[in-house]
Amino acid sequence: MAKTYQPIDSIASHSIWRKWVLSCFAVVLCILFWNIATYTFSDEETTNDFDSKVQIDDTQSASAGIVDDYQETMTEEQINLKYCGSPVCKFMFPVFVNEQESRARLHMRRLIILAQETGRALVLPNVEHSRYSTCQTYSFDYYYSIEAMRQSSPNTTFITQSQLLLWSQEMKAIRARIPTVNIVYLNKTGKNDLDRIVSEQINLEVYKKDYCLQPFDYLSYGDELETNITAFRVFARQPTAENIVTAVAVAQFVINSLRSIQSDVIFVHYHFRRFNCPQVQHIPAPLQYADHLIERAETISTFLYPYIAIHWRMETARPEKLVSCSIRLLEYVQRIKKEQKISNVYVATDYPIDGGDIHSGSFLELTEDHHRAAKMVVNNLDFYTWQRLNTTLPPFENDEFVAIGKKPVDKERLGVLAIWDKLVLMHANWFVSGPVGCCRSTSSYTAQVVKGRGTIMEYQGPLGEEPPKDALLNLWDTW
Repeated sequence: MAKTYQPIDSIASHSIWRKWVLSCFAVVLCILFWNIATYTFSDEETTNDFDSKVQIDDTQSASAGIVDDYQETMTEEQINLKYCGSPVCKFMFPVFVNEQESRARLHMRRLIILAQETGRALVLPNVEHSRYSTCQTYSFDYYYSIEAMRQSSPNTTFITQSQLLLWSQEMKAIRARIPTVNIVYLNKTGKNDLDRIVSEQINLEVYKKDYCLQPFDYLSYGDELETNITAFRVFARQPTAENIVTAVAVAQFVINSLRSIQSDVIFVHYHFRRFNCPQVQHIPAPLQYADHLIERAETISTFLYPYIAIHWRMETARPEKLVSCSIRLLEYVQRIKKEQKISNVYVATDYPIDGGDIHSGSFLELTEDHHRAAKMVVNNLDFYTWQRLNTTLPPFENDEFVAIGKKPVDKERLGVLAIWDKLVLMHANWFVSGPVGCCRSTSSYTAQVVKGRGTIMEYQGPLGEEPPKDALLNLWDTW
């Protein structure tokens, strides 16, 4: 069988075509391999870049956590700066101040001086029932303006009892060195005794319970293994302000005694009745009452103008004279109302004239004479009291001043009523208090009312023929 041969041209054309196809196939393979290689490299780079970004983000996240932890976990120095403004804190804490509000208010100025002279921050104790102590319910700024205290004594640091507790809790949280405590009683000497310091042993657990100090559980009182600890009593004479030489010596003795104590905190029990520091150049201003108390009292005064304000403290009166005192008071008020053309009368007294409790923590016994004298006033004089007027005002809220760990109690405790009375007496057009025999001739309460009225009268200046209805017409009188 004869073979069939293709023409040469056809063979050549076929060969060319095959070469072209192979070349194209080779190009396609090259492109394919290049794309695969490029994709693989790009994917590895993207993966590496992603891993790198993750690592950066993780590092930033960890750094942020470290910063947060650093911010939340403060150092001992930072905590001290937060509470006392110094890397090292030294506190003076009056856990008990003798006497009721009007006298205790004076004592607090002396404590400011002692804190100032010993280089310690002053811890302001809680208040209630006209008393200052660690067992009271309300923060110090329930009664007084702490900001005004800072302005008056800019070189003294003030913190509240609750803030000191927070300070100790924050120290405990970071396991800082346990702050140390010494207990000091400031007592007056006997009549012919000398200034001296005496140490004594007290039961620590009983002491903590008596002064409600259990929450302060990160303080060291010395040898914690012992049942009893050492406390100190500083006995000092009580010279009058006129006896300057002795007063300077006594004040320096007390200041030096407190300076010698190196503990972080001094718990002070203030039992001085009179303490003067003539050598101290800066005397703190009288404590200013809190704005929320002043505003409420001003509301009452505005409603009453013009009014006569009567202050009668029956506690120290001779009971057998009280009825005759009531008769004299009624006659006096009728005369002043007529002469000064004043119709309203406001009465502030420690006797429960509207019922309820006695308005004084130290008024222990009511007699039939007290009841007869008060009944005579009630039956023969139209007058207002804080309790009668306060029902017309919105409820007084004070929850924000309640100490840590305590619940709000009676919204208007007796200490607040006494302060409100004092402020209303200060702003009265006419002020009168009882004469000798009908009450105590002078008291710190009355003295503060008179001083406050004097300041107002200086500010108001001379009165014209028709004084404004809120003008003060007298400084003080007795009936």
